Formats: sequence, C-alpha cells, structure tokens
Amino acid sequence: MFIKYQFSNGESNDVEVSEELGKVMMGMDKDERNAERKETRRHTSLASMDYEGTLFKDGTDIEAAILKREDINAIRHAISRLTPQQQMLLFSIFSDGVSVSNYAAKEGIDPSAVSHRLMTVFSKLKRII
Repeated sequence: MFIKYQFSNGESNDVEVSEELGKVMMGMDKDERNAERKETRRHTSLASMDYEGTLFKDGTDIEAAILKREDINAIRHAISRLTPQQQMLLFSIFSDGVSVSNYAAKEGIDPSAVSHRLMTVFSKLKRII
C-alpha cells in the first residue's frame, strides 16, 4: 500500500507501507479530519478573524458608550424634574424643531420671553446635573 506523505516545504512523496500500518494511518487521518470538522463547524477561531496581520475592530469605544449612557440617564432624570411647561418648551424647541419665534407666536408671548424661559430651564438643568 502506498501513502502520500507531504513535507512541510510542500513537496510530496509516495511511501510504501504495510497494509496494517496503512489502515492505521488512514484511520488517524480520518479521525483528524473529523475532529477538525467538529471543532470548526460551529466555532470560528480568532486566527480566522485576522486579515493581513490586523484584527478586525468594530470601532466601538466601550468606555465612551458607557459614559454617554450615563450622561443620557442624568439628562433624562434632570428633565423629569422640570415642570410640565418647561418640558414642553424644551421638547418643542429641541426635539420638534420649532423655532423660538414660532413657539412664541403659538403661545402668544414675546420671543424674548421664550428665550428667557429657555435660559431659566438651562440653569435649572445645570443645578440638577
């Protein structure tokens, strides 16, 4: 029986072996292929994620994401402590995109009064945060 032996430099050679040794070597090769298939079937090795010497990164800065989430929670808490009229003013101007003059016209007040109310809201938010 002949077994194909491949050297590490890429050369291959046919080697004559006994039937018993050939069966053992073929069985070992089959076991190795099955183990490799079983191991890689549902798993991805980190080496396969390496592309041209650099690992892929998702670009996410975890610390920045956590700090941003904490800031958002602090702002939500501070806004919840405003009066309903102040919350409505804040959401209309910054969320709905209503201009100060349009908001003033809708409320029937002077635009400078809206600006003054906004400054009051900002100072209150600063104190809370």
